[in-house]
Amino acid sequence: MGGGSNCCVACSGIAILPKNSRAYNRRRKKRIMSAKDAVFRLLETLPDDAYIEDIQYHLYVLQKVRAGEEAVSAGKVILHEEVMRELAEPMRLPTRGPSHSG
Repeated sequence: MGGGSNCCVACSGIAILPKNSRAYNRRRKKRIMSAKDAVFRLLETLPDDAYIEDIQYHLYVLQKVRAGEEAVSAGKVILHEEVMRELAEPMRLPTRGPSHSG
C-alpha cells in the first residue's frame, strides 16, 4: 500500500491510517528516538549553508510527525474508511437569519 491517500498525519495530532496497514502496525511498534537524537539527525541531513528559518521549519515538521506517531501509539486514530464515509456525507452549513440590507 503506497501513496499519500492511504496514510496521513494530521496537524491536530490525530493520525488517519487504514487499520491493519503496514504503516499503522509499523508506527505502533516503532521506538521513538529522543528529541536530542532527532535534532542531531535532522541537522546532519541539512546542507551546511541552511538558514535558521529552514532549520525551524524542519523542526516544526519533525514535531508534528512525532505528535502523530505518539497519537498512533496512544490509539488516537481515525480509520481511513471512517474519514471517507464522513467526507461523503453532504456538508451541513449553519443557517442564517434574514439578511438586513441597509
